[in-house]
Amino acid sequence: MADKTEYIFEKDFWGNWKLVPKKQDNGIGWLIVLLIVVVIVCLAIITLPLWIALLGFKMVKTKRYYAGIGSLLALLYFIIDIQNRWITGFLFLGYSDSAGKFTEGLIGEKQIMYVYIVNGIGVLLGLYFIVQAYILNKENNALNNSTSGSETSSNISQPSTDFSISSSKPKNSSNQVNIVLGILGVVFAIAVIYFSFNKKEVNNEVPINNMEVKNEQTALNESSINENLNNDVNQQEYNEPISQDELLNFITQYYTDISSSNFTAENYFSDNVIQYINRQNISPSEINSIHINNNEFVNGKSTIINNEINFDRTEADINYYNYWIDFNCFRKSKNKYQSCKVKVEIGIDKNNKIKSYRELEVTDLKFTTDEVSIARDPRSKDVANVFYDANYTLFDLLTDEPILPNSEGLFDIWYSSNEDPSPYNIVLTKTQLSNHRYYKFKTKANCVQWCNNNNSNN
Repeated sequence: MADKTEYIFEKDFWGNWKLVPKKQDNGIGWLIVLLIVVVIVCLAIITLPLWIALLGFKMVKTKRYYAGIGSLLALLYFIIDIQNRWITGFLFLGYSDSAGKFTEGLIGEKQIMYVYIVNGIGVLLGLYFIVQAYILNKENNALNNSTSGSETSSNISQPSTDFSISSSKPKNSSNQVNIVLGILGVVFAIAVIYFSFNKKEVNNEVPINNMEVKNEQTALNESSINENLNNDVNQQEYNEPISQDELLNFITQYYTDISSSNFTAENYFSDNVIQYINRQNISPSEINSIHINNNEFVNGKSTIINNEINFDRTEADINYYNYWIDFNCFRKSKNKYQSCKVKVEIGIDKNNKIKSYRELEVTDLKFTTDEVSIARDPRSKDVANVFYDANYTLFDLLTDEPILPNSEGLFDIWYSSNEDPSPYNIVLTKTQLSNHRYYKFKTKANCVQWCNNNNSNN
């Protein structure tokens, strides 16, 4: 079927009417131009430390400290921008919307390293200008003082009637230096105050970072354990009301629920949550929306590393704990499987509900095309370790960390036994690992520690 073309009457150069095809303009070209302009402007803003420093070449050398100060102020904005993911989130690091959906940066997070380099050059140049202006002003000040002294001596030797004719040159160089030092002091004071109240966080921060694990929810499972926890609070006199074992069971059960989609925020969170990942003053219903709309981190699974949760502090009747988790999921936007370690801080109020949940740090971030599956053997920990079943994940006997194969599908492990409590290293296939009837460990340090414990007990 032929394409339909619209025709209209239009006057030509000579004033004659002609039937011509109607011009089609869908505005895509203008949108592309507008997007390019916006990107250029954003890049110019986040690289201001360099552009402001370059202005110093247009200034008198004794005044170049203005460019240096401007470069430092621009750097301060750049750091604040990274923490809040304004322009840097739009262009590079990505950002989460109000529903918690994560959107990749327009350019990509790897390219932000070039912005770091550019801004670093700009700041170094600005510092050079400040030092240069300081030295030149100091030399000029010394020269002015010397000249003033010579003129004063000469005038003293003249008759007193001529003394009033001589006058010394203005001594404004020292004032300029003091102004420079004062402004620098104010800049660094502002930076110190700001970062004292805004500690760097991942996913909000990172994210996580930057920075990659923004939508992984954390909560404490409200169950019959709550009654025991409340009893502990009444009995204990110190600040930590919950034992590590009880809290470990709490959070482990929560991660099980979150992986099986059995999650209702009202069961776990306080009515008003101070902070949840990168969102502040949020309600349980909003947390539910974040969880429901999470299409980026698919099939997320979390395992507490070493089964260790540490009490940190008590603030305003809220008890804070921190721990590390192994997190694995499928990243839809990257079409890859992700694995990483995340440091979590969780705050529990007096009603044993979550008042705050933050992801403080993300490490060992990896992306692969092969799925990293975490499945725990239902048998006891030591039996599952020694008699490894290839249908499940192998866990370190000491720390309970998952032991995964390398890129070649091989397991590089350490092992030992009660009969010979010494550390040995071996590389095995999955089939060979199933027939390797020894205690297995992820690292040499874990194996050595187990051997030492075994020797001391014997």
